[in-house]
Amino acid sequence: MLSLSDLSLSYGKHLALDKVSFQLAEGETVVILGANGAGKSSLLKALAGLERYSDAARITFVGDDIAKMPAHKRVDLGLSLVPEGRGLFPALSVEDNLLLGANTRNGRPREKENRDYVLDLFPKLRVRARQLVGTMSGGEQQMVAIARALMSAPKLLMLDEPSLGLAPIVVGELFETLKSIRASGVSMLIVEQNVQASLGIADRGYIMETGRIIGEGRAEDLLSDPNLQEAYLGTSA
Repeated sequence: MLSLSDLSLSYGKHLALDKVSFQLAEGETVVILGANGAGKSSLLKALAGLERYSDAARITFVGDDIAKMPAHKRVDLGLSLVPEGRGLFPALSVEDNLLLGANTRNGRPREKENRDYVLDLFPKLRVRARQLVGTMSGGEQQMVAIARALMSAPKLLMLDEPSLGLAPIVVGELFETLKSIRASGVSMLIVEQNVQASLGIADRGYIMETGRIIGEGRAEDLLSDPNLQEAYLGTSA
């Protein structure tokens, strides 16, 4: 579904990504792990078309070359990002934020179907439809952010640190929801600091360090390798 090779990205003289390459198959959930500053968020932004990267990069998604494609056309193809910080419109209601998410080539004809789906996935949003997003808790805003992305009918849902800043009980609920999204057939690429929770719902994982992918493996193998986690993630399972 997604194939990436030789992607490099710099901020001035700082090399954030150094010839990153990986693949993600249809139906897979893949986690990108690594310490702060490893380049994980930059990678998702580059894939979404939000950062300028090297001309040598090759990116194909569902058979299309998207390396030079603008961000909005990538969304139309089915590539959707839930950014770190959520990127919501706080002065608009839940309903209005969801409708904005549906304004894509795939989302518009399936607006009602997708709205019913996300409100079943997040029942709390059904009763909060007219509430201004800026008045909601962090966990509720994350629900809106994921629901808005799903309104675009994505083939691949990318999530950047979805559990950041959330209470432990909310984190548990979040990952149960991501399990449901996975079961629906949507592929996912997740950047996450919560090693155990993210690998617990993933098929495979990649480990990044200083802009490079330095390890990969099946989720269960990474979960059972405390030395690998301690060395590259600063934690152990």
